[in-house]
Amino acid sequence: MEPLPDGFLKLADELSRRAASEPDPTMKAQLLQTAERYRRMDEQARTVLTEAATLQAKVRAPARHPVAQSVLYIVFTGFFWVLAFLHEFDTASVALATALSALFALVWYFESRDTAQPPSRTETALAWAWLGFRSLVGIVAALLFLGLPIAALVVKEVEFHDGNTPVALLVGCAIGVLCLWVGLFGWRRNIRRDVTDSSKQKRRYGWPF
Repeated sequence: MEPLPDGFLKLADELSRRAASEPDPTMKAQLLQTAERYRRMDEQARTVLTEAATLQAKVRAPARHPVAQSVLYIVFTGFFWVLAFLHEFDTASVALATALSALFALVWYFESRDTAQPPSRTETALAWAWLGFRSLVGIVAALLFLGLPIAALVVKEVEFHDGNTPVALLVGCAIGVLCLWVGLFGWRRNIRRDVTDSSKQKRRYGWPF
């Protein structure tokens, strides 16, 4: 909150000085009355600004629910490891359960942060790691979905028949663009919110995009 300029007080002091040298009693009284009015206006303005600053200091990020989030994390993580148990803890199931558990733990961690406070070094490091992983996966997936159909046409491994190939190309390109978008901006089911959240995270963590 910027400090209030002393405009009202300066005007009040100026009017008081003029009143001191004013010979006409009526004019002198009017000057003093106006000066007092300016002082009251300055006091009221400062009171309003103080209250606004107090309210602003109390404003925080939306209330978090770490207990509920912790319960959900435990439930989902337990589900992943139950599936791994049903597959007798083979390499693939353990790797999948570990990856999904880590992903949910990362989501839980970021959702439990107070965005009204500066990020810690741990939070910043994890945010950069998440951005790198998300961008890498999104770009690689986009290249696959965009490149493979085109490459198949170039080497003539796919023939145009029954009109299916153009549809497959369009679907592949659409999924590729979606993967690129998610890799760069994330996914919140709303394009405007994706851009808004990405801008907030860029300012908070110093992300390049």
